[in-house]
Amino acid sequence: AYLQVLSGEASTSRLQQDVLRYSAGLGVKCIDEYIDAGSGYSMDIFFPDSNLGIEVDGPYHFTYPERRQLGSTMMKHRHLEQIGYSLFS
Repeated sequence: AYLQVLSGEASTSRLQQDVLRYSAGLGVKCIDEYIDAGSGYSMDIFFPDSNLGIEVDGPYHFTYPERRQLGSTMMKHRHLEQIGYSLFS
């Protein structure tokens, strides 16, 4: 995902677009495809005023048929929380 964001290839889901649109409609400042400069991790949507990140994780972030988060997704979320972000997925 990080390289996709850098190259401009990151895809935005309809749900992610809806969250961005509703947030903007409420007057809440948010950043689409935010990249933390220190870690290089990206977040789908970031709310800088509350240091909150939202990850709109699609089916490729989960095992099938158990629907458990993949280890790489869990690690990314854990690292973002350890460096001080609140994260919602």
